[in-house]
Amino acid sequence: MRSLVSEVPGLHDGRHLRFWTRQAPTVFPAMRELSIRSGRAFLLVFAVNSQQSFYEAQALWSLIRSVKDVDNIPGVLVGNKVDVAGRT
Repeated sequence: MRSLVSEVPGLHDGRHLRFWTRQAPTVFPAMRELSIRSGRAFLLVFAVNSQQSFYEAQALWSLIRSVKDVDNIPGVLVGNKVDVAGRT
């Protein structure tokens, strides 16, 4: 379980990027919701070789929509591990 917080280069107004691993949100649900409330845009990454990973991304997007309670939320869904998707 790991959370990485990194300052955005060139921005000195307190904005930052926050990256969560898959395990972190289940351990700290209150922190996850606080991050969602304060977030302005979201990047969800799933493994294309894992259907469960995609379902988890869908569930997280549903949670983001519920917590934010607005119609327009900037977000991107990214499929990762395309290079291993066809391997057995």
